[in-house]
Amino acid sequence: MRTLIVCIAVAGALGAQSVRLDAAFFEGDRKVVLRELADRLKVAKADDASVLAEVGRAYLAVLEGEKGRAALQAAEARGPKDGEVLRLVAHAWLRNGHKAEALQAYEQVLRRAPKDEDALADCAVDLAEAGLLAEAERYMQAVRALEPDGWRHFLRFGRACLVAGQRKAAAAWFGRVMDLKPGEEKVQLEILRAYTDLQSLI
Repeated sequence: MRTLIVCIAVAGALGAQSVRLDAAFFEGDRKVVLRELADRLKVAKADDASVLAEVGRAYLAVLEGEKGRAALQAAEARGPKDGEVLRLVAHAWLRNGHKAEALQAYEQVLRRAPKDEDALADCAVDLAEAGLLAEAERYMQAVRALEPDGWRHFLRFGRACLVAGQRKAAAAWFGRVMDLKPGEEKVQLEILRAYTDLQSLI
């Protein structure tokens, strides 16, 4: 009986790998595409924390919560102090509507990678885009404390606030950018683009 179970498992694995990734496959059901690629990458990149975080996000997107949770836990275990990995885990939860899990995961970035300003800025942008401005501001203030002249992060966060309809917050961060880069035409151009892009969304 045990031999039979092993044979069935091996056959299943071989069957999964026999799916051809061609144009016809990618024209098919989105969930089938996500599930197939996630299954493949979970095996092929089992030691890559960033890939596992993306795999977890894919499983959550196709409503395979147990697989998603397992992949995200594996990612976190392989990159326990990697700010970007921890942020990818949090983002996976957030993008799939799991707010409580997302906020807990974002908190891990602050705790375990408190000096990774890039990851913290990414967290702030994620949260702003999701309409969680109070939480987003907390992460952005951490970035500002680490890098008081980090105008690029401030600019990106201002843009995210603007897109989320938080014009007052956007204005404050754009103001900080201009305080750091007065008369800088390239910076003015980026802010111009942010407002122009917003107009095109209306």
